[in-house]
Amino acid sequence: MTARNIIKTMVNRGNTLLGVGCYSAALSSRVDASKAIKIGTDMEDPWLDYYNFVIKLLPDNDFTPQVYGFHYDDESDYYVCTMEKLSENPVGSKEEIKAARINASAIKAFLRFEIEIEDLWLTCNFNEYYFDQLKKVLLCIRGMTDVVTEEEIDEYGYDAKRLDIHDGNIMWRHDLPIVIDPWCHNEMDDREDLSTWADEQLADSPVHM
Repeated sequence: MTARNIIKTMVNRGNTLLGVGCYSAALSSRVDASKAIKIGTDMEDPWLDYYNFVIKLLPDNDFTPQVYGFHYDDESDYYVCTMEKLSENPVGSKEEIKAARINASAIKAFLRFEIEIEDLWLTCNFNEYYFDQLKKVLLCIRGMTDVVTEEEIDEYGYDAKRLDIHDGNIMWRHDLPIVIDPWCHNEMDDREDLSTWADEQLADSPVHM
């Protein structure tokens, strides 16, 4: 069975489609509302590097998603990951939400090499413990990023990791920003986007969001 067949079958069985990216789809778990199921359609998905070299190596870090189970099938070229279900927006008081969005903006600026670690510390509203946790994740991501700016794209091949940090790739555990998917392949123009398939194949589903 292919990943797309798995996605379609799960949606038809009642798993709500939470979101679709270029390489993967996220669905709700019907067993545990606090969990989501990420189904990847490509074993070359850069998210797998994030999982193997950041999430797994920093298992207790507060700024990466919690992963409960992972399965892959090289032959069929897909993976299934059970992970915590995060929010699209920060949750909390008006002041907490404002501070959370300032933190997220600073994180994006740091990953884009627009500010350095001292500026990140001065901008973010974290104590030393949380900041140390955040710093470990962000420095790993920066160290593994090949392409940051549009001007650099032509200097690298397809397999290079291009920074792909936007609002959809930072999600929230209450008011804590969680980096969920920092990279895409450098050259994406000729690649079929999974979201295009989802719009065509799942649009009529009663649980398609």
